[in-house]
Amino acid sequence: MKAIFPKITLRRFIGMVLGNVGLAVSVCFFRMAALGNDPFSGMMVAITEFTGVKYSICLITLNCFLFLFEIFKGRDMIGLGTLVNWFLIGYIVDFLYPFMVDFGHNTLMWQRIIYLALGVIITSMGCSMYQQAKAGIAPYDSISLIFDRETKVPYFWCRMATDVMCVIVCFALGGLLGIGTIICAFGLGPFISFFNRTTSAAFYGTRKQNTKNP
Repeated sequence: MKAIFPKITLRRFIGMVLGNVGLAVSVCFFRMAALGNDPFSGMMVAITEFTGVKYSICLITLNCFLFLFEIFKGRDMIGLGTLVNWFLIGYIVDFLYPFMVDFGHNTLMWQRIIYLALGVIITSMGCSMYQQAKAGIAPYDSISLIFDRETKVPYFWCRMATDVMCVIVCFALGGLLGIGTIICAFGLGPFISFFNRTTSAAFYGTRKQNTKNP
């Protein structure tokens, strides 16, 4: 059990929780902007609409398959953060969104652009914070990290590739695509890499270390 859920420091636990809460907050901002979700969320919505199955069930089911890949190739990436991201993000979003939507949903375009920008930035920072906590990586996020490690291709290219694949699936299933989806598909990788080197490195005290992999 210790090999799967190793002990983590209080700082890394707090960083992991903050990162995941940030991801939930960013989903709310994307929804308020109504300009397109991040690629993975957009793909999941498309799958839900295409199959008629609830979002939560689709998400958990797909993560089960992705988790198999993580077990075989990235077992060291599994931890408490894996479960928090996997099972609780949706509930956090459901709790926060009604409060945040009071700020306005169908608002002026400049306000929606601000919401979109906040969504992109908070998503990137949140993903970096919870990944660099080394407390466990979500099944989907582990894919780009595993390919980075196995192929030596820079992380932001690996992340960009997985996000673009989600966009393709979303489009093929007739899902809603927007400028937010495109920005996330081509921008999350570089943004996450930036926050790995800056915010997360400073928070975890790893500025002089290689912070690409958990």
